[in-house]
Amino acid sequence: MNAADQIDTAFNQYEARSDQVDNELEALEPWDVALRPQAIHDRAKRDGVDLYVYERITGRDPHPFQTGYMLSCKPQRGLICGSRTGKSYIDLMDGLVMITHVIPYSMRYGPGVDTSVKRIVSRENIRRWGRRCISTGELIDHNERAMPDPREWDCGNIIGVGEYPQEKLSPPGSQLWLGTGAQHFQNFWKPRLWPGAKCLVPEGFIDTRKGDAGYHVSTKICHFNGDRDLHVITFESKSRAYEAEEAWFVKFDEENPDAEAFPAAVSHATYFSQAETPYRGLTYTKDYFFPDSMPEERDIFHAIATDSPYRNRKKLESDRKVWKPWDIVAREYGFHSEVRGEPYFDRIKLNSWLQHLKEIHHFAILVPDRDVSDAKDAFNARVDEVPAPEDNERTTWRIYEKARRGVGYAAAIDIAEGDEGEDGVEAQDKQAVVIGRLPLQELNETRPVIAATLRSTLDTVSFATVSSVSLARYNNAVLGAETQRGYFNGIFASELRTYPYWYHMPAVSDKTGKVRNKPGVDTNAKTRNIFFDLIDKWIRDFEILDDPMIYDKPLLAELNGAVRGKGGRCDHLSDGTLDTAMAFGIFLYIVEYSPHIFRDNRRHKAAEPPYAKWRNLASNKQHELSRVSFPGQGLQRMR
Repeated sequence: MNAADQIDTAFNQYEARSDQVDNELEALEPWDVALRPQAIHDRAKRDGVDLYVYERITGRDPHPFQTGYMLSCKPQRGLICGSRTGKSYIDLMDGLVMITHVIPYSMRYGPGVDTSVKRIVSRENIRRWGRRCISTGELIDHNERAMPDPREWDCGNIIGVGEYPQEKLSPPGSQLWLGTGAQHFQNFWKPRLWPGAKCLVPEGFIDTRKGDAGYHVSTKICHFNGDRDLHVITFESKSRAYEAEEAWFVKFDEENPDAEAFPAAVSHATYFSQAETPYRGLTYTKDYFFPDSMPEERDIFHAIATDSPYRNRKKLESDRKVWKPWDIVAREYGFHSEVRGEPYFDRIKLNSWLQHLKEIHHFAILVPDRDVSDAKDAFNARVDEVPAPEDNERTTWRIYEKARRGVGYAAAIDIAEGDEGEDGVEAQDKQAVVIGRLPLQELNETRPVIAATLRSTLDTVSFATVSSVSLARYNNAVLGAETQRGYFNGIFASELRTYPYWYHMPAVSDKTGKVRNKPGVDTNAKTRNIFFDLIDKWIRDFEILDDPMIYDKPLLAELNGAVRGKGGRCDHLSDGTLDTAMAFGIFLYIVEYSPHIFRDNRRHKAAEPPYAKWRNLASNKQHELSRVSFPGQGLQRMR
């Protein structure tokens, strides 16, 4: 037997001694976030992370984490952290306390009280508490490889952290629900709940009269004494699995991919908790953990990987070497970001900008003073704003700037090409509008300004009507919509065929090779690359600590999630979108190659509607909207 095996054997014998704590649950000492060294903040900044960005929610370090989570009595709790930081473990322990009423020694006393109960001597406790001289209690070192010697040293006594709230203990007859992924259940939860070497359920608390010695394997139920049943509901189940009778607690350990299950679980739980490392990126749970205003009934606790006193630092450093740069935000720091796929844009910048974003918009619905079922009526209408409390993803605009008198605007529009059902386009595929203008010298502006945006799931015809109202609102803005390819693009163009202020883009005929100006935007492979190159130039022009002059959160989130697809082209993941990004790229294209078309069209006589003389546009050199550059011309100005 070599030295390492001898040490392992000694540790096993030491942990089995009768003079130590009976079980791991009673020995639990939860930890909190200590004051972080400046080196940690410096490294976070290099990774594009500001650890203080959510201090209004978590507080500045030091602040509560595991202890705060267990002592909190709020009906909603959240535990969000870097990977392998102890979220599942503390969630399990909290659940076992609520079920069994076995309270850890550390949580039977006030903070700082010496319980006189010896800690288990283990490598984890040596790493956290160190080896301590039995006679003096002084710290010797943190040498995990030292041979256990019960005559010379131990890991000290368990210290109180605060008394566990009695009101959280489950009454007899309670249902308790655990939501987790099927694989995580097999790897983590089942070994610790079902009988075996890793089981953490204190002996004698399983009701062996029910099921197979207290368990139902097929239905994933653990029967505890007191008629308390723990139901494991894997996320592969649908949201209706949580539409049952009231549960004492519902714990989601990981993010449930089914967003509809989330409100169902919250509404059916006396105590609900969500614990996760945000691997899935910018999803619905971000607003739960980091809302603009924290609800009274919720507590959130956050930690990064280096906060854990049990995390091996050398192992963390080796892990960082194999993580992709875009993985680190979630895996080490426990913040939401788009972590999957090779990023197309600078994700470190975008994630930092998202963290520091100060949203300056207000929500509104644009209402005309007359019937606008015909587009020719829409651009003569007076349009008012009706405040809206939130985004309904149909007719609600984010307004960043009201139309300025005498200023020209352009509306860049991406029309969804997905299947349309009764309620419009599919959820992931949205109609998108970006309305903006050129920078104004009198305001010392250096960048084009986004005035309003819309993301809508309306059907194409209804969306065309909503769009026409916005054109009138913004001084009969130039209309730069996709029209030259695709069935739904054609429908949109047909609905607004009488609008006189279409943007025109030169198009080359595949058959004749001739160039002619056509109303609308041609989003072919070449122009798409130009659109996204213009966005990339915008991003590269700003440093990470600069104000990027983009205040539209959904747009930044789309850019953050953009990945390199086939052939290196800009693409999105199956559950993502680039609808607003495409509209923004079209807007920048119009700014770059046709700045002369920005003018207040309410003060100018309308040209003849473009579709009325479609065939003559190419030869009409006097047409106001035809003076545009060829796709790609002048591209060197972006570099």
